[in-house]
Amino acid sequence: MSKAHKLLLEMVFSRNKWIERVRDLFLGGALREYTKIIISKEIGKEDYWSNEVKGILSNIPVYMSDEVLLSRKFDREKMLAEAIREAATFQEKITKAKNKLVDLYPDKIKEIMRLKLNSKALMISMIKEFLPQYKGLL
Repeated sequence: MSKAHKLLLEMVFSRNKWIERVRDLFLGGALREYTKIIISKEIGKEDYWSNEVKGILSNIPVYMSDEVLLSRKFDREKMLAEAIREAATFQEKITKAKNKLVDLYPDKIKEIMRLKLNSKALMISMIKEFLPQYKGLL
């Protein structure tokens, strides 16, 4: 077990801190990387980001387990559903992903900028693809 994992297991999270961490660190970060996957497929480029998304989202089952302590007894599924709803509004993650791919593929700038991508739709798609065990929370 890594030092970081041991430290995590010693922390106790309030409901709000848990949601904030899951929303901002895991779901928001994964949404940005997932957007890169979708854009790269649309412009005919290779997907370099699937493993990144898998890695980021692998933290969700850990946070859903009793290994991660909460300050009180809370319904983790309700907390995750709330974090997903909130992260689905992170349209700026889509913009950042587009900008990154414009930097990587300047010859595809028009194609990339023409794409109309919605953070809520992408979040739903990402959860279904990478965290199917939680798709019932959508």
